[in-house]
Amino acid sequence: MKMTEKEFLMNLLSIPSVNGENSEKDIAVYIQQFMVESGIDAQIQFIDEKHANVVAKLQGKSSEIIIWNGHMDTVPYGDEQLWDTNPRTPIEKEGKIFARGASDMKSGLAGMIWTLCKMKEENYVPEKTIVFYGTCDEEKNGVGARYLLENGMQKNAQLMLIGEPTGLKLGMAQKGCIWLQLHVHGKTSHGAYPEQGINAVEYGFLICREIKRRICKHEHNLLGKATAQITMLQGGIVPNMTPDKATFLMDIRTVPGMSTEQIIVIAEEECQKYENETENILKVEIELKNDRFPIEISEDNEWVKKMNNNSFIGINFFTDASILIRDTPEMPVLLYGPGEPDVAHKPNEYVELKKYMEYISCLKKNILTTRMQYGIKLRKKVVRKGSIGLRTTIKDIANFTGFSVTTVSLVLNNKANRIPQSTRNAILDAAEELNYHPNQVAVGLVKKRTQTIGLIISDVSNVFFSTLAKGVEDTCRKQGWNLILCNTNDKHERDLSYIQVLADKGVDGIIFCMARDSDKKRAQESIELLEKLKISFVMIDRYVEASVCSSVIVNHRQGGYIATHYLLEQGHRKIGCVTGPAELEDSKERLLGYCKALKEYGIPYDERLVFEGNYDRESGKNAVEYFYNHGLEIDSIFAFNDMSAYGVYNGLKEYGLSVPDDISVVGYDDIFFSEILDTPLTTIRQPVYEMGVEGMKLLLNEVESTNHIKKCITFQPKIIIRESVKNVRR
Repeated sequence: MKMTEKEFLMNLLSIPSVNGENSEKDIAVYIQQFMVESGIDAQIQFIDEKHANVVAKLQGKSSEIIIWNGHMDTVPYGDEQLWDTNPRTPIEKEGKIFARGASDMKSGLAGMIWTLCKMKEENYVPEKTIVFYGTCDEEKNGVGARYLLENGMQKNAQLMLIGEPTGLKLGMAQKGCIWLQLHVHGKTSHGAYPEQGINAVEYGFLICREIKRRICKHEHNLLGKATAQITMLQGGIVPNMTPDKATFLMDIRTVPGMSTEQIIVIAEEECQKYENETENILKVEIELKNDRFPIEISEDNEWVKKMNNNSFIGINFFTDASILIRDTPEMPVLLYGPGEPDVAHKPNEYVELKKYMEYISCLKKNILTTRMQYGIKLRKKVVRKGSIGLRTTIKDIANFTGFSVTTVSLVLNNKANRIPQSTRNAILDAAEELNYHPNQVAVGLVKKRTQTIGLIISDVSNVFFSTLAKGVEDTCRKQGWNLILCNTNDKHERDLSYIQVLADKGVDGIIFCMARDSDKKRAQESIELLEKLKISFVMIDRYVEASVCSSVIVNHRQGGYIATHYLLEQGHRKIGCVTGPAELEDSKERLLGYCKALKEYGIPYDERLVFEGNYDRESGKNAVEYFYNHGLEIDSIFAFNDMSAYGVYNGLKEYGLSVPDDISVVGYDDIFFSEILDTPLTTIRQPVYEMGVEGMKLLLNEVESTNHIKKCITFQPKIIIRESVKNVRR
């Protein structure tokens, strides 16, 4: 690694990942790239437009698994005037690093990642296999942890280590968290005659008070008492009326030994008591809004003993562990990190640099264990001077088995057609026992390849590109290739920079999704650089006529035509249009398709009905405002992407209009939320994942073939009909 432990931490702290404000994909991409460059098998789980997890694995001597987990998001900065430093920019002062997330928990996250990568680069092999989960959205809803749980998380681990701030003390217990919502229904009356009513607010307070009284009786030696408090309240009609409805939300922090079922029973009993008191006029509905387990690990646990640390603490805040162990509550969980719990979520949050370095040292020494030593299981003749910590070679396997280097090489390279099966089995068994892995650098020198490709995308937070990246990555993995992902944030300068970076890393080819601000001149500049560097490349979602290159595109003209034609078929004649940036080829093509459909129906093109947007939600809202401020009569809107369509929904709502009763809407892309809107969106589907798959296949053909015939693959879009378009012909 070219940077230090401190520099890596500073880099993580410099990437904004405020929950609800920033896309957490940016930090996920950075972490994945860092781990891949160190030789770690790391992948990104794209969840939605703002959320992604990182999943990585370091193979140990044993198949037994230990899970390491850290979350990538932070809480907001709060009142920045209360900070002595800029919370967005990490600063080192007096042996401490100050920044939002320094304590909770990018220092713990950085320590885990750094340790794994350092071990891989130095050929350390842990006793157990380490599975790393970098999760998103921990500070709010646990989207990342829930996604892992539902999509194949390791459930047979011996230990889960959580890098939350503990000040290098062992977090032996963690409170659970239940959000209990009570919907209280009473009876209204005149404020002058309260005895004639049943006050929902007053009874709600009485019920919550009794629930709190019973819950707070429970206590834990490290965590103290269980707690319960009202954190949200809605109720009341007008000042002179008895409220007949109220909603209370209680934040309940449980200790080990308490269960969710127990809490529900307590709540039901207290509600029933007051319902009976009012002869069942009062009614209370109980709703569980959040359910996180309390956690406890024994002092006798083998992993606790390995730490050789008798400083035990309890953690009152919840972590992703309370979600991740839902299906495996017996899994031991240890909380341990360099951050300070007392400064988390506060102004001037910091981590002591000394504790951060101690944390890395402890991970390496006490949990991961030892270097690989061939002499443990190999014959003495295998051990050679300086062999400790080195990669197992073909020669080592030859010495171990007694077969020649040539024979071993033929077997391991799957060229042993005439070699007896018993010999092959003996060699393969030895390779497994000695933890043999081909030297990819050497293979690359022989084949003149690195088995690595680069993927340059313009905006990883856009669902289109994250889905595309998944198609590329899945194909890479199946073909045994490595992937380096580069996100340009739609900047042409970054296109050029990443092309050069990938060339310097020796990639065999590049899949290129050009930045949005690349006009024809800039596009040609990028292509000329690729050709100058003699790198095979495939363009995706961009066809450049002036160059001869392979590409994967969508017939956007046909997509625009299909969308507009469908609206016309349903009887619409005044179709507003929300385009993308005018300079983009895909937007131009969709507009041409729009015009073609209008012409077929004999409807003249009206440029006033065309609003130029930017493929975002604000564009849709602004378009609605534009149409109505200019008095333009429209009966439908065709938005050139689904994010713009979502903005149209919001804009129409502000004008008191509904979809499709007042205005029909068609989008483009069919991204994840299109079908879960209040009125599911009719949209044009692009086969984005398939584009990534075919783009990767096309690039591999470019790399491996001596016949450099360029090829353009064009996908045809199709309309997905849902409920956002009204038939007005009837």
